[in-house]
Amino acid sequence: MEWAVPVSDEAGIWRVVVVYTDNSVDSLGRGAWVPLELADDGSGTWRGSLAFTDASLVTYVVQAVDNRGNVSWLEYESTKALPASGIPLGIALPVDVVFGVLFADDFETGDTSRWSATVP
Repeated sequence: MEWAVPVSDEAGIWRVVVVYTDNSVDSLGRGAWVPLELADDGSGTWRGSLAFTDASLVTYVVQAVDNRGNVSWLEYESTKALPASGIPLGIALPVDVVFGVLFADDFETGDTSRWSATVP
């Protein structure tokens, strides 16, 4: 999985972090969220990648912090303009990515009453 996140702010960008979980649990039933620092490629786009070989579902949020300490996040939506720093505080919505499932319903059986597609 690769991330390419364009970020800009008048104060400058300190860091961009992807916090993810592969939704696996240990023997005690505990999962973990892991941070991944993205790197600025010099054009204001922050990039990083990870290989998820055994995961079928990965959930993540992307957070950007400017040089003044303002935090913003990228929610799963189509937008050309990212929110500027100083937006009201809230909780970032995680994004689920499902690997290897094209149709998660009755498509194969011919029941067209509830088709939906899940594309990674």
